Amino acid sequence: VSSPEAAIETKRDLWATKWTRNSGDKLTTATNLFALCALALADDTTSNSMTGATLHDSAATYKNKAFGSDMWSSLELARLPILLIDAIALVCKNSFNACCAPHQSLLNLQGCLGKPGSGHRTVTKTPMLYRLTCR
Repeated sequence: VSSPEAAIETKRDLWATKWTRNSGDKLTTATNLFALCALALADDTTSNSMTGATLHDSAATYKNKAFGSDMWSSLELARLPILLIDAIALVCKNSFNACCAPHQSLLNLQGCLGKPGSGHRTVTKTPMLYRLTCR
């Protein structure tokens, strides 16, 4: 494959069946997601227990110091005053306990890197707050 455009063209047909779904699948998916959300909200054992202290500890011990897609780095978060990191942790905790992730945590940037031989692989740049919440 001689160009990025040609590489994308070769993969388009392969992935087209996975990208295009009929409307019946959308309704089933929405119904299943609603049922899972109701189940999660009814179960107190699945609640997120994030605090400012746990968010600070996750940030301070996170080895990758690069920025996330939310433009935070773990180093910046670890250096925040406790009052601010407590507020951020509370927002994250409340949103995840309500099964409603902040829209900022849904921004995943997909980069396509070429392999030395042929083909490609993708890498994902996720938000730093999402990474730290999942630790």
